[in-house]
Amino acid sequence: MASLKDMRVRIASTKATQKITKAMQMVAASKLRRAQMAAEAARPYAQRMDTVIGNNNLIVHQLLERGATPFPVLLTLFRRPSGMIIASLRSRNGEALKIAEKLQGGGHANACGATLPKSIRTIPDAITYLRHVFNPALKKETPLNNLESLFASIEVKGSQ
Repeated sequence: MASLKDMRVRIASTKATQKITKAMQMVAASKLRRAQMAAEAARPYAQRMDTVIGNNNLIVHQLLERGATPFPVLLTLFRRPSGMIIASLRSRNGEALKIAEKLQGGGHANACGATLPKSIRTIPDAITYLRHVFNPALKKETPLNNLESLFASIEVKGSQ
């Protein structure tokens, strides 16, 4: 059997552990409360973003229906959280599907889309890629893998 001194040491040790555990619980509760408050404060912004993204196709549809644009097909680009760039195409008379098929996509004749290659990681890169896909003459004039065009672009940026 343990001596009285050993029992007192063990009791003191247990109380010290309880105090440490209680302090850790209080710190965790405080951090959780702070995180919940930050999430609540961000909620209006998240709802607004959902509204803007949700209305994107509605805006494009209205532009086509009202004839507010001279273009037969409207294209919007967005990036998924994984980094993939998605092209969403809308048209009024079925032209969108033809363009989506050039991008190896598909969907409805007036509402379709395509996932761009994995090497395309930014919206400006996507725009450059789409210009090259839809304007083959541009590929011959300015190749994508040409050191001369690379140095020319550096000189232009450096001279300004």
